[in-house]
Amino acid sequence: MAVRFYDLIGVLSAGVGVELHAAATATEERVIFKIPVTGRLRKVSLTAGAAITGVNTNSSNVNLKHYTGGVGTELANKDYTLAVNTAKATPFDLYAPATPRNMAAGDVLSLELEKVGTGLDLPQLHVQVEYDFHR
Repeated sequence: MAVRFYDLIGVLSAGVGVELHAAATATEERVIFKIPVTGRLRKVSLTAGAAITGVNTNSSNVNLKHYTGGVGTELANKDYTLAVNTAKATPFDLYAPATPRNMAAGDVLSLELEKVGTGLDLPQLHVQVEYDFHR
């Protein structure tokens, strides 16, 4: 008997690496996850490969987007402005709703690395997506 995705019980996790984003690079978006069957998004956490120190101007934002049917919705963001920092190798939750978000089969999550002014260097990131399946 074959095991189907939705036969899996409990919270599942998928990780992906995102390459560094140089300050000189224009805003770009990278697909980080595609759900194979209907499910729920529970959490998205990030871990930076180097410290990120926010600045008052010429900064960068990290935006999490959910695409369903080709239409994107921003779910969460971290704007690296003055006093907004991330320590190296210290995971933090970018998105952790009280109620998991429903996702249809084929929905996509992306990470937008948004340049503000002349931008801010962003190091390599590890993205961890926690999800489950429901019928």
